[in-house]
Formats: sequence, C-alpha cells, structure tokens
Amino acid sequence: MSQPGLRFQSSRLGLLLLPVLLAGCSDARWLSKGAAKIGGITVQGPHAIVCWGDSMTQGNEGVINAGIYPGILQTSIGPQVVNEGIGGQTSTQIGVRQGGVPTPVTVAGGVIPANGGVTVKFATGYEPLTDPYITIQGSIDGVVGNLALSAVLPGGVFTFTPIAGSRTPVTVIGTPRFVPETPYQTFLPIFWEGRNNLFATAKGPYGPAQIESDIAAQVASLPKSLNYLVLSLLNQNDPNERSGGVGYATVMSLDNTLSATYGTHYLDVRSLLVNSYDSASPVDVSDYNSDMIPTSLGATTAQGTLVSRIGKTDTTFTVKLSAGSLTGYNNLVIDNESIHILTVSGSTVTSCTRGYGGTLASHSAGAAVTQRDPTHLNSQGYTIVANAVAKKLGL
Repeated sequence: MSQPGLRFQSSRLGLLLLPVLLAGCSDARWLSKGAAKIGGITVQGPHAIVCWGDSMTQGNEGVINAGIYPGILQTSIGPQVVNEGIGGQTSTQIGVRQGGVPTPVTVAGGVIPANGGVTVKFATGYEPLTDPYITIQGSIDGVVGNLALSAVLPGGVFTFTPIAGSRTPVTVIGTPRFVPETPYQTFLPIFWEGRNNLFATAKGPYGPAQIESDIAAQVASLPKSLNYLVLSLLNQNDPNERSGGVGYATVMSLDNTLSATYGTHYLDVRSLLVNSYDSASPVDVSDYNSDMIPTSLGATTAQGTLVSRIGKTDTTFTVKLSAGSLTGYNNLVIDNESIHILTVSGSTVTSCTRGYGGTLASHSAGAAVTQRDPTHLNSQGYTIVANAVAKKLGL
C-alpha cells in the first residue's frame, strides 16, 4: 500500500502522487480499459480523471493535517485519478507539459544522436520540466526520447536521450517543437493553475492575459467530445489580496473572465471555501468579512508556543517551535488573534502586523502558536475542493 505523499518517477508519466490507493494503482498503465460516462461524456476507464496544476494540485503542504485534493477525490470515486501537479510551475509550463502550449527547442550541435543524450534548451518560462526529480517522454522532429533536467531551474541543464532502438543520428533544422507524450488524452482533465504567474515573475510569461491564453490552449488541445473543468484561482491571505487590495481585484477579474469563458465547465471553488468559515472563530470571521479563504482551512506550516508574554503592541517575539519553521508573510494564530509576519530570524518574529485578523490582545507565555500558509490548504480545505469537483461532475 502506498503512503501519503509518495512520489513515483516514470519516464512515461512524469510526476505521479498516490496519496491513497483503494484498489489497484492510479498510474494509467494499470487502469481498467472499461469506459464510463462523466457528465454525459465517455472517457477511458471508470471515471478516469487527470488533474493538471501547480502546488495546489500537488498538495501535501504543511507539517500536520496535509491534504491532496486528487487523492481525496480518488477516495470518493475510485482509484483512477492521476495527479499531474508540480509545485512552482506557471500556467505556461503546465500547458507545455500537458501538450496544449507549444514550446520550441534548440538542439546543441543540431544533431540528435543515435545513442546517448544531447543537450537541449527551451525559452525561459516554456520548459516542460522545472525540477530534476522526474523524467518525461516526448519527441523532437519525430525522434521519441526521454527528457531529463540536471538540477532545479534556472541552473539545470536539459538532456534529451532517444529511446532504445534508434539507428541513425537525426539532423535538426531550426527550432522544432518538443511534443510531450500525452497518455491521458482521453481522461477528463481538471485545470487549476495560474497562481505562480498571476503577478510579475522571472519564471517567464505572466499576467491574467497569459493565464487565459495558456488555459485556452490546453482546452483547445482536448478531443472535441471530452468534458473538462477549470477551477477558480484563490486569493492569498495577505493584505494585497484581501478585499479592497489591488491583488484582490486582479484575482477577481481573472476568475470572472474564466467563469464567462468556460461557463458550465468552470467551478468557483474560491467562493465555496470562503463560505466554509468557522463562525465561532474571530479569525475566520475576519477572513470572511475580507472575502478571504478562512485561516482554519490553511495549511499548518509551523507549531509551537510563545517563549514569553507579549502585549498588544509588541511586534517582536520568540516562538519555541515543535514543528516547522517561521516564514515571512505567513500568518500566526495565537488565541483568537491572527498576526501577519513580515520578517523573521530563526524562531523569532522580528516584525509583524498585529491584529491582522481576529481579536487584538495580549498573550501569555506558553500560549499555543500556529503558523498558517497564506496560499495552500489543509486536508479539510482540499476535501471541500474534491467534494465540489465530484458534485460538479455528478459523481
């Protein structure tokens, strides 16, 4: 039985997370060849689904109570849900990996050897891989091979190695397209992407228009009769993306555009999460009033206790950590107060915004401290997403 968060490396399938196996294996190579109707559409295997995305799809964030929405979805509909989430990727990189966004490749020396690998390069932001932990299969000028990355970008080098059986070198003219293998072509796809290039980034193309274009390209690459879902982006729990912030307006505008573009293929998980706040929690109520994902559904990234008492105006204090580490721009919850961290030094908060959410108050030495990720969800949050997906698909 596979354990939560275990990663499998495959030259054919790329990254595959198998958090829960009810029966058999989620890897498409072991899927039943039967067929089923999802939303009136026939797909390969009973309820076969592929989830494309970044760390929100990859999941397993936090030091306790971590969740993975494709895995949770898998437990409710069966074992055939494939997790194609890779943390840190932009919508463009996800689209390249999915096959909808074209990516030209430069082959060193202009020749693909009959045996052994050759260094290849991609334009910044259009890389099929972003870390060295996986290998994917694809083709260049009709030559099928495996693509590997030596180290995390931007420092890594790509190597393309033809599969066994190649007989002669192939001369490459110009910059042909790298075409990734698409073993999930008949699986119902769910797209949840765009957080990593919504705002300015050195990783490549960014902005709402780019995300819209990337998702449109992926949808356009699907078989015409295939159903699909596009999930809404979530606003981060920080001042810029709470109601009234500039970032908030950007997120809302993009979500509204996606809703108008994809209609019944669009699922507003953001609003579902916002409305799932705990009315008994002052922190959650503050989040709700700011049209924000409730803190109680955020991934727990650190736990501990206060080393000494802090007053209402103190912005520097130390935490005795029992799990995780303090991180800037995460939010600490102490009693009924949420504190937005600005800077840290080890286990000491060196600057912060007090009364960020909930009730501003003094806190005693030994008070429990919980650090929440402003972006990712815990198991309860991802369960809401998975259940909403299942309901939307009528599963």
